Amino acid sequence: MTTMKHSNRKLTGSSALSLAVFALGLLLTSPAASWADDAKTSSTASAAPTASGTDIALKDMRDELRRLHRAALDLISEVEQRDMVVVGQPQLIQPIPEKSDPHPGTMEEMIVLGDALPPRKKWLDLTMAEVEKLVALIQQDKAALVVPSDQTAATSSLKSLDDLIADIQKRLDSLKTLTAGPKYQNIEIGKEALGIFEDTKKIEQPWKDLVHALRAK
Repeated sequence: MTTMKHSNRKLTGSSALSLAVFALGLLLTSPAASWADDAKTSSTASAAPTASGTDIALKDMRDELRRLHRAALDLISEVEQRDMVVVGQPQLIQPIPEKSDPHPGTMEEMIVLGDALPPRKKWLDLTMAEVEKLVALIQQDKAALVVPSDQTAATSSLKSLDDLIADIQKRLDSLKTLTAGPKYQNIEIGKEALGIFEDTKKIEQPWKDLVHALRAK
C-alpha cells in the first residue's frame, strides 16, 4: 500500500509537469502571441509604406463610403418625416402630398410642402455618431494612400478624391452645429446631408480612376 501511494505521487507530479508544458505551448501559440508578432510586422511596414497598404486603404475607403452613403440617406429620411393619415383601405399609411408638388418623394417635396415634423433627437444622434466615425475613418485611409508623384493620372485622381472628401468634412462640420439642438432646422440639415449623399456618389469615379492608375504602373 505504501508503494502504491508513492507511485501515485510520482504520477501526479508527472501530470503536473505535462500540464505545465502543455500550458506553455498554448501560451506560445495563443492569439496574443500572434498579435504581438503582427504588431512587429505592422510597425515595420508602417515605416516604409507599400502598395499593398494603399490597396487595403482603398478597399476600406470604398466600404466606408458605401456606409456613409446610407447614413446620409438616413439623415435625409429623418428630416423629411411628415404627418401621416389613413387613406383608402385601413392600414394603408401615406403622407399628405400637395397636388402641385412636381417632385414627390424628394428633398424638393419637403421644401414645397413647408415645415416637416421635428426630427427625433435619438435618431439624429445615432446617425450623426455613425457619420462622424465613418468620415474619420475615410480621412485616415486617405492619409494612408501612397501615390508616386511621377504618376500623373493617379495624382490627378487623388486630387479629385481629396476635394470631395474635404467637402464631406465641411458638410459634417456644419451638420454638427445644426444637429446640436435643442431646435433643428430640417431643411438645412437635409441640404447638408444631401450634399454628403451626392459626394459619396461623385467620389466613385475618381476612386476607380485611382485604382486603375495604380494598377497600371
